[in-house]
Amino acid sequence: MLGRNAGKWTLTPSALGSPNGLRVIGVYKLGKAVVLFVVGLLILRTTPNDMAADLSRFASALGIDPESPLVRRAVSRLSGLGFGQLSTVGLAFVAYGWLDVAQGVGLLLQRRWGEYLVVVNAGILIPFEAFEMFQTRHFLPALALSINVVILAYVANRLHQERGARSARTASAWRFPSPRRRRG
Repeated sequence: MLGRNAGKWTLTPSALGSPNGLRVIGVYKLGKAVVLFVVGLLILRTTPNDMAADLSRFASALGIDPESPLVRRAVSRLSGLGFGQLSTVGLAFVAYGWLDVAQGVGLLLQRRWGEYLVVVNAGILIPFEAFEMFQTRHFLPALALSINVVILAYVANRLHQERGARSARTASAWRFPSPRRRRG
């Protein structure tokens, strides 16, 4: 569990043994990958002329107001792109979806590489998300930033705690016996 010890937030050994947090993050990453695939494939199959109408319909299907500033800004950005640029954006969404699949599978299988992949990905994206949050002043970038900061803190703390526990086990395994005293 998450607890406070001498003023620092730490994970207790019972929380490190429990993979529930990693499972939740893994499922979140796989769900996000599905959304990224859908958006990427939607962009890839759309012509630049049909982009505004398709994006508005997609936003409505998700329950987002098509006239919201976020959707209007996305439409204005994407409708100004040519076919080649639009294809690149669609492929970027699909590629990022595959990255989320790798992270989700790694976390669900409780592989350390999955945890490192999450830390590197979140660490690289947080500055861009913070910039986007301050530029748009909208709640969605703030929500995305908050989720990624929490995920990064949890997984990085878990890796740090595991590393400390592993080095302690290694040190105790390599401890030489103390010399015996002769009785005499």
